[in-house]
Formats: sequence, structure tokens, C-alpha cells
Amino acid sequence: MELPTIHEVAQSGDVATLRAVLDAGVPVDAAGFTECSDVSSALHLAAEGGHVEAVRLLLARGASAALCNFWGHTAAHLVAQEGQLEVLEVSV
Repeated sequence: MELPTIHEVAQSGDVATLRAVLDAGVPVDAAGFTECSDVSSALHLAAEGGHVEAVRLLLARGASAALCNFWGHTAAHLVAQEGQLEVLEVSV
């Protein structure tokens, strides 16, 4: 079975599949392109989608909260813009 990309899973918030993707050895901070954004990390996408548990898992697996996307935004910047305080508390 082929696993979806880490970016697809992070964007969907599916924690079980995200864990499987990470367990398969996919780098937690891999950059990639999605329909919604250019060169964002999985943490950016999970945070922007408001997926608190996915953000917690990515950070626990070593995702860098300091990474910037194409526009120079960290995951914390994105959630602050969206007003997602619960995710912001987890990501900083």
C-alpha cells in the first residue's frame, strides 16, 4: 500500500496515517508543494488547518517550529493570522 505524502496527511489532520508516514521514515520537515501553498512543511499545513493533534505529533517527532514557508511565515504566524489560539499555544 502506498502512503500519501506527509503534506497531504498533515493537511487532512489524520493523525493515525501521519504517524504511519513518519514511522515509514519520511522526514518530518520535508518541504513540498500542495494545492494550497508553495513549499510549506507538514507543520505549516497541520497548523493552518487547525489540526492540534497533528501539530503535537509533528513537534514531538522533531518538526522545527522555526521553519519558514515560501512567504517567510512560520506555522505560528499562520495560526495567528487565522486566530486559532489552541494551535498557537501548542506550536510555540
